Amino acid sequence: MRRWLRESIFKLVRQDVALFLQEHEEELIAVFRDELNRLDDEIPEENLFIDIKMEPLGEVLLHSALRAITRFLTARPTAKPAPADSAPPRPVK
Repeated sequence: MRRWLRESIFKLVRQDVALFLQEHEEELIAVFRDELNRLDDEIPEENLFIDIKMEPLGEVLLHSALRAITRFLTARPTAKPAPADSAPPRPVK
């Protein structure tokens, strides 16, 4: 019953959540950018082999993540995912 209720509610709000993410994308990116700058300042660069600027990398990753979430929320699934308790088959030795 709980799963059915959760799935029903999700189906009702998924379009609104996708629209919300699209409408607030720039705000989310600004907050994310600030957090990545803070992280970049906290990581001692002498411990890294390569100085990676976190903000540009993170922004690209966040854009991709937001597109994937929006696509998931707005697209009709083509295949049902495997149940969480089912393990993939083991390779034969």
